[in-house]
Amino acid sequence: MSALERLARFAAVGVVGFLVDGAVLELARAWLGWGNLAARAPSFIAAVLTTWLLNRRLAFGRTGAAGAGALLAEFGRYFTVSLGGNFVNIAVYVALALTLFARYPLAALAAASLAGMLVNFIGYSRWVYGVGRDSVSRAPEPSARPPERIP
Repeated sequence: MSALERLARFAAVGVVGFLVDGAVLELARAWLGWGNLAARAPSFIAAVLTTWLLNRRLAFGRTGAAGAGALLAEFGRYFTVSLGGNFVNIAVYVALALTLFARYPLAALAAASLAGMLVNFIGYSRWVYGVGRDSVSRAPEPSARPPERIP
């Protein structure tokens, strides 16, 4: 899969994650009576879990069976990257919403979302799934014949 196709799939999964995030946020607020900040915790976790399940298959091509320990370790790395991306998103939003885009909070939100998306995409690609380099999660291709001996 090309990098552009991977990025497009990643972005599509991000839209699904946003919808899950928003739905859980509203359900926690409306049905459980939680405040905006308290409701954000389960919505973030639900969005990360959803995007992990979709991204691992659709954007990063992980379809094979893996042991529970390997899946848990992968999710741990994915969640850690997601926290970093979320931190970047919030930091960029605050920085822009209080300065350059004070009158245009949606522009600040768009820039912050793109910054967080970039951090997540690079982090998932490199640290979680090892795209573009050899990874311990992928077995080497078996050779068709043994290497020749050089005298």
